[in-house]
Amino acid sequence: MIYGERVRLRVYELNQRAIRAYEKAGFTREGCMRQGVYKNGRYQDVFLMSVLCSEWDAQSRMK
Repeated sequence: MIYGERVRLRVYELNQRAIRAYEKAGFTREGCMRQGVYKNGRYQDVFLMSVLCSEWDAQSRMK
């Protein structure tokens, strides 16, 4: 979701590939909703991640 100067997302703790991809793209882990979802017979944490537009622009210029 885009809110002004930042893009944010939620990702399940077991989705390690997505977490690595988001971090590589410049996203920062901001928080954790502990046991935020019940999926596949167990509770999972949900990580909150975001990137600021200025961070995204700076990273894009480095490439």
